Amino acid sequence: MTSDDQLILDCGRDPEALGALIERFSARVYAFLVRLCGRDAADDLFQEVWLKVREGSGATARAGAG
Repeated sequence: MTSDDQLILDCGRDPEALGALIERFSARVYAFLVRLCGRDAADDLFQEVWLKVREGSGATARAGAG
């Protein structure tokens, strides 16, 4: 099993790593968002969370390469 840290680093360039992160954490992330802002807003924010994870992991990978 790949560590969460490694998946985060890899998900900007590896769709399978992003998929593994989503599979591991989607239920917890969604439940948190529902508690925080309600079901309607959680649906939209849930997508935004994973987009930000992907974007952020790409920036982290680029910074580590330099």
